[in-house]
Amino acid sequence: MNDFPEFDPVELWRLSGLTQMKMAEWFGVEKTTFARWCNGDRKPQRWAKRMAAELKPKILQT
Repeated sequence: MNDFPEFDPVELWRLSGLTQMKMAEWFGVEKTTFARWCNGDRKPQRWAKRMAAELKPKILQT
């Protein structure tokens, strides 16, 4: 069951203004993992989708 919508890591990254390294740190993953999400080599897991759903509104408020 997928409770959280798919998210575009590149969109989230660009909206945040952070580096890939900082985004990876926020998600608690290696920079290479975040880069793989961005280039489509890997799909984020459910927990990452939940985190993205929490992060996006905060980014849009700034």
